[in-house]
Amino acid sequence: MRHPFKTYMRKSGVPESVIMEITGHSTREMFDRYNTVDAEDARRAVEPLQAYLARVTQNVTQEGSQQSDPPTRAKVTG
Repeated sequence: MRHPFKTYMRKSGVPESVIMEITGHSTREMFDRYNTVDAEDARRAVEPLQAYLARVTQNVTQEGSQQSDPPTRAKVTG
């Protein structure tokens, strides 16, 4: 029962330090032993990266379409 409890608590957003306090595990090693990372976790981890890359790509595309010819320098005569 420890494996699903810890995993479900983590997936619901409970901080790991709180889960460790509830379950009585004082080391990260013990927490990791009872925590399961599955395909859903991997998918959720990639979603923010995909959103970030979409924003960056959109910004680069918008900036590229808004740029005009580079400004020319005025000649200084002396």
